[in-house]
Amino acid sequence: MCGCKRITESSVDELTMGSWYAENPSGISASLEFIDDEAVFRIYEKGDRVTEISGAFAADKDSLFITSDAYCRTFSFGYKVFGDRCEITYGGECLVFYPKRVATSDEILG
Repeated sequence: MCGCKRITESSVDELTMGSWYAENPSGISASLEFIDDEAVFRIYEKGDRVTEISGAFAADKDSLFITSDAYCRTFSFGYKVFGDRCEITYGGECLVFYPKRVATSDEILG
């Protein structure tokens, strides 16, 4: 008998085990991806990329830190993971992120 269940140790694991996306009615959208030891945080306005913060990351139970060589600084974000969503805050603003869904082969092939 084979059963698969994702086991997470902490909110850090929940945050960094996948990719996230956010959209809001004002036309702002964002994505957050974790690839190996790097994080890529992109912000779009009406479909055009406005900002990309990428680099090595570290996280604790309620903060995410991304060190960007391009900006020569470390950005600090607050976060809370609720299983099916993640709230990320920066500078008093909050975006609600949802896990990115991977397309099935039927969806890709049509």
